[in-house]
Amino acid sequence: MQTTSLQRELQRLSQDIEVPNHENRDHHRFPEHLVVDDPDFDCLVQELWEVSRPPQDSVAETHREYLRSILLNLARGALTRQWTVFLGSNESYSEGGLMHTLGFPSRRRVQAILELLEGHYGILKVTGKKYQKQGQANLYWASDALRERLIWVGLRTMAPSSFSMPFLRINDPEGPWHHFVWPQDHEDYQQMQTINEFAKGQVWACKSAINLVFKHDALRAGRLHTPFQNLPSRRYKIRINTQINGNPICEVDFNANHLRMLLATHKRDVVGGDDAYAAIAYEAKVDRNSVKGFFTVAMNCPSFEKAHHAARETSYEVPYEDCKAIYSAFEAIYPDVPLSSEGINFGVVAQNLEGRILRKVMLQGIQEDIFALPIHDAVAVELDNMSWACDAMRDAWEAEMREIHKGAEAVAVANKST
Repeated sequence: MQTTSLQRELQRLSQDIEVPNHENRDHHRFPEHLVVDDPDFDCLVQELWEVSRPPQDSVAETHREYLRSILLNLARGALTRQWTVFLGSNESYSEGGLMHTLGFPSRRRVQAILELLEGHYGILKVTGKKYQKQGQANLYWASDALRERLIWVGLRTMAPSSFSMPFLRINDPEGPWHHFVWPQDHEDYQQMQTINEFAKGQVWACKSAINLVFKHDALRAGRLHTPFQNLPSRRYKIRINTQINGNPICEVDFNANHLRMLLATHKRDVVGGDDAYAAIAYEAKVDRNSVKGFFTVAMNCPSFEKAHHAARETSYEVPYEDCKAIYSAFEAIYPDVPLSSEGINFGVVAQNLEGRILRKVMLQGIQEDIFALPIHDAVAVELDNMSWACDAMRDAWEAEMREIHKGAEAVAVANKST
């Protein structure tokens, strides 16, 4: 997994990463049972265990295991730029409670170790408010000194127990969906079992099971999720410099995926051929990156007002004047296609389509003994499988979208480390 480029990017990330906004729930992660094989990490655990070892021999080894687990979760959180959530209520550590389920049956032991890390390494703590139905949640973030020792460890963490858990879930279920369980003969259930059985035998950074996640019910959203997709990829080229099964990787995604999906649902062909953003950029007289940044959020917003505010908050930082020009250009090129509608979130529709498309790609890969790792609307594959992935992505997209519009066309783009 180790490469010179990866080492350099990890060092950059460790040195100047900003503390994530703790108020954004996307920057929160619950702990999980993680393992790693790393002698340097073992030394860190031993060092901290020796200064905090309980006097009772009966709990000393339990203390070590808690210490190891908490450090590994802080390591993964630092790498994916997320605060790690530890609930504060006693009930959550009792049998049946969330923390107990996650492998932490002793609140006292967890608190002792977190206080040790606050005092010894200065980890950051935010005392939280009620976290949905789970009680008070406290957030923890590795300090600079600890992060320097953990950042590489985070990349190597694996969650083997995640492959024995359900691979489908509904976030914020509504009405009768609160108690919904997928029957084992359901296509979604069987596909996710097949995908994870194959994935379990592969090796990649931040290895955890691949989950299919819906929102409110089993009809909305439906994207594939795995921690690998949260690895830094823009400002810090970490994800692209990792490996799959010890081999260099490439990432294959779609040009203007959501825009092409939106146009297909309105029976419209793309203006601009291989680059759907280029024609809009030319008409708007703005940089193509501004167009991409605007469309990244616009189809998730019910109005232009909300879209331009959101576009300024993305990493693209699209100026208001550019947003206006892009919106006007889109209306000029596609006058009969609404970019946003009150009460309709096309992004959720697109995510559902993406989930179905990527599952097709992954299942085809399994038939050919090729592992495709999902990343939002893209896949990572071993570099030798780049051509296969481009063809598989295009074919799966067009098979799905041509049921809606016969003229729908996909353009798959491969990116690799330089």
